[in-house]
Amino acid sequence: MEIELLEMTKQVSHAREVAKLLHKDQLYGARPYIEHLSEVYNIARRLTNNEDIWVAAWLHDALEDTKCSYYTIKEQFGEKVAELVYAVTDELGRNRQERKSNTYPKIFDNDDAITLKICDRIANFMACKTSLTEGGKEKFDMYSDEHVEFCCELRLASNTLNDANRRGFYMLENLSNIKSNYDSNFNYKIVCKFKEDNFESIDTAIDEEDAIYMTEVYKLSLGSDFTVMYYLSEE
Repeated sequence: MEIELLEMTKQVSHAREVAKLLHKDQLYGARPYIEHLSEVYNIARRLTNNEDIWVAAWLHDALEDTKCSYYTIKEQFGEKVAELVYAVTDELGRNRQERKSNTYPKIFDNDDAITLKICDRIANFMACKTSLTEGGKEKFDMYSDEHVEFCCELRLASNTLNDANRRGFYMLENLSNIKSNYDSNFNYKIVCKFKEDNFESIDTAIDEEDAIYMTEVYKLSLGSDFTVMYYLSEE
């Protein structure tokens, strides 16, 4: 399924073309890998005006999952983008948990890397929630378990979050069903209409703006056969 993309600058468009070549034979679940990168990019556009993060959204898995080098990214897109991609690239470890724990210090040392990683995690959770294939629940549970450690490490590393990260953090915790201690009001319900007069609540949002955005995301993810809408909950 082709994902509708928000407007791209020349540099971002170049990053997308490079990513398409690097990941051309790879899959994200049952989908072409570029769809995951597209989702991360759209989320990044929603959270920040930082073009380096937009570019890095397309390239964030390049060092980890392709033969692309740090030097290549630096030469084509600059040191800031290369450092962002490097920061979110998993370090070595004996298992997934150890790899993630070894990587967090790099991420939390850079506010923009935090934003990029949050965008990636939001996309991962969204993919699990909208997946119609087997394994979606198992991955959702895995990401939720990791989210607990992610939150703890983030709080230890940073006393405050910038605006982009605070908004992304709310979205991430909402998707993971694990709430933060930050004051927020998750009172917008997002519902999906499967059959006439049959509505199923599929998500919540922190405010109307987020509800509108996430509704559009789900429309793209679920396809035209579904009607997705939001309303202010009485809860």
